[in-house]
Amino acid sequence: MHTQFCCDAKQKRSSMSSSYRPKGYGVSPALRRAREPYRIRNGVTGGLLVAFAVSVWAYSISAVKQDNFDDVDALALDQRRNTNTASSTQRSVRTSRLVALY
Repeated sequence: MHTQFCCDAKQKRSSMSSSYRPKGYGVSPALRRAREPYRIRNGVTGGLLVAFAVSVWAYSISAVKQDNFDDVDALALDQRRNTNTASSTQRSVRTSRLVALY
């Protein structure tokens, strides 16, 4: 008797699986009906996520457009000059030490 219950459950499961998931890549009518209540909610959620992503992108682009980057070039040039001056000073100190050793 227990074996009969086990086989009946397997048969029910396989018949349900075959009704919702047909062989291949198709979608059965039963699966379409089961998904129908969630279609609108999923569409609204997807639309909200896309709207949020686009708004963050638009805000970041508008924020960057407002910035003034004129001082960045001046700072970079000053830093480059300071680095070149420091490195040339270090080179001259090393050279003078090497000359003093010989």
